[in-house]
Amino acid sequence: METERPEALISSRGIRTQVDIKLEDIVKKRLARAKLQKLQRNRMEKDFVFTRKNHRTPILFDAGLTLDCFEGLALEVASQAKILHKNSIGSYDAILRESGCSIFNNETDDLSRLHWLNKTVVLGGYLQSWRYFDNIRDEIRRIFTFKRSIYEAAKIAILNGIDRLINRSATIRQNQKAIPKIIGIHVRRGDILLDPHKSGGQVPATEEYLLSTVLEYQAKYSPAIFVVLSEDLDYCRKLFTRDHFIFIENTSAKIDMAIMSLMDEMIMTVGSYSFWGAYLNEQATDVT
Repeated sequence: METERPEALISSRGIRTQVDIKLEDIVKKRLARAKLQKLQRNRMEKDFVFTRKNHRTPILFDAGLTLDCFEGLALEVASQAKILHKNSIGSYDAILRESGCSIFNNETDDLSRLHWLNKTVVLGGYLQSWRYFDNIRDEIRRIFTFKRSIYEAAKIAILNGIDRLINRSATIRQNQKAIPKIIGIHVRRGDILLDPHKSGGQVPATEEYLLSTVLEYQAKYSPAIFVVLSEDLDYCRKLFTRDHFIFIENTSAKIDMAIMSLMDEMIMTVGSYSFWGAYLNEQATDVT
């Protein structure tokens, strides 16, 4: 009778190396696809978000937006005075907003009908519903592919976090039988705790939700490493006290979003930042 061979074990250094290889594979595939799409850039931008089905021209007028971090995006950002046609009373013809957090506004579904003819329509709110983008989901992800430099910074932050975890955790230093799942957790705090946001349905995640979801993912994806991103890391460190947590700090907002897009799975909380970090993640199949 043949004796069963023991499973091969992976050293802590091997874990870091395998995670690095996995992240680089994701980045290479995304950048290669974005490069091919540059040949179609003009068509993609004209089709941006709602414009294909509504026969409209897309305009961005927030000069504070950071767009140079995306490989596939080259939309002009101009002042409102330059690009918006205003009506006779000096205001926009219509501003369409959601009635509450993550609620799809059906009015945006067809802006080409007679009611909106020759009118300037401003899309306001957070647009945190998959229904706004589902018909062009793949193109959205191609357009918002981060540049190599952003992905590199994101990879370094993740791998440095794994190094810190290895140094402090006896559990991680022990040989593992599998490469851990890298699970992102975005914890929205700050102004989301204030009443104006709560009244609109943006309710902060409870500690019970965060802890129970972590336990659920640990049971489902053992072994797992959790990568925590938040504007309130002090709160997160008090909440997540056990091994297997990496806290990302001293990184910019665009790098944090790139990190979320590289995770194997994602745990979200309320807010547009968490929504987009998860939406731009193509490999995650379990997003909570």
